[in-house]
Amino acid sequence: MSNLLNDLKKASAKPACPFYTEAKPQGRLFVEGTPDKDALSYQVGEEMLFTFRLTDSKQLSSVYACPTFSWSAKADDGQTWSGVVSGEEGVAALRFTLTKPGYLYVSVNAQDDKGANIASVTGFVGGACVGFEQIQAVKEKPDDFCAFWQTQLAALNGVAPILISKVEVKSDNADFYCYDIRVKSHDAAAPVSAVMTYPKNAERGSLKLKMFYHGYGNYTPIVQYNDGYITVSVNSHSIENGREDAYYQQLQQTILKNFGFADGDYVDPAKAYFRDMILRDVQAFRFAKTLPEWNGEDVLIAGGSMGAFQSIAVAALEPGCTLLNLAIVWMCDVGGRTEGRIAGWLPAYSDNLLYFDSTSFAKYITCKTGITAGLADPIAVPCGITALYHNLACEKTISFIQSATHNLEAYVVKTVYHRSFDKI
Repeated sequence: MSNLLNDLKKASAKPACPFYTEAKPQGRLFVEGTPDKDALSYQVGEEMLFTFRLTDSKQLSSVYACPTFSWSAKADDGQTWSGVVSGEEGVAALRFTLTKPGYLYVSVNAQDDKGANIASVTGFVGGACVGFEQIQAVKEKPDDFCAFWQTQLAALNGVAPILISKVEVKSDNADFYCYDIRVKSHDAAAPVSAVMTYPKNAERGSLKLKMFYHGYGNYTPIVQYNDGYITVSVNSHSIENGREDAYYQQLQQTILKNFGFADGDYVDPAKAYFRDMILRDVQAFRFAKTLPEWNGEDVLIAGGSMGAFQSIAVAALEPGCTLLNLAIVWMCDVGGRTEGRIAGWLPAYSDNLLYFDSTSFAKYITCKTGITAGLADPIAVPCGITALYHNLACEKTISFIQSATHNLEAYVVKTVYHRSFDKI
């Protein structure tokens, strides 16, 4: 990779000042990165040109100089790169070529004259895709995937989703009821824990249903007030809601420490932590479908990260979902690392982890599905989410946000790349 001076002069105007220390930006300085075409449209062996500018969040046409840019990159084909290029013109360009389908991840920072990153400048993180249409999960689902989950669901089938408790709690919206609920599940000692809201004075059969599942951690569910909806916000664990922070901190340090990542957790997948979580999630949905206010038709299931993993599992295992809304989907293509793909943050690989692979559940989704992801996400990596997208045989859309990490926030410039498929 090199600083391609001719490309730089074409890509940007002359810097506003000769040295960074003389710059007087009106907003926050940041490094903007731009591929030379749609970031999802590159093919294997095609050269990708990324240009970078040190610019101003309030004057995006401005360009500022710095002594150097430091950069690093890695890709799903196993290649890694790094280097330092001149920042005297405030711009830099890098070229990359991938040898197989996958994603490129790039990081660029502005440096001072001592080679240290300039703290007041937000660096660039982002990437692009090669061979988008060719990306598939590396490992197939287990041959007995369906039989395994049918056996697990049998533990629920004899347990009616009956309310154990329903306690009205203070609502932050005067037009809504808010309840802390417990529902009987497969383990009598570990019922479903959730928070439910719905509009006051709703007529029988008048409301849509929204099931919401949460990301990794242990905390009280996010309370949502959605007009026209019963919203059931499900606790990922069978724990109390609305408690003080110390309660959840203690759980995090004890029984919920590293849940789902414990050594030996997948020796027997029927005893894995996520098996019980998913069964409670399904039971929560079964309970919600018994509510008299539900219209009997419309169901939105939604979640982000681990919540998206739970959402797709529930939609695959229990009928009734009409719209699936997934963000930064976790546990995708868990076997991708066995062929050198960047793994993100996942439990240690074993074949039994495939029973919990979101890409395996995706094969059984029939409702319209929307996915949002970040091109710089180090946890729920784009390659795995793309494999999930291709395993969906339903009407589907996917949107990748440039520079967005696991919080889906692009630092200044929000560029979004879309793909969609309408099932015939």
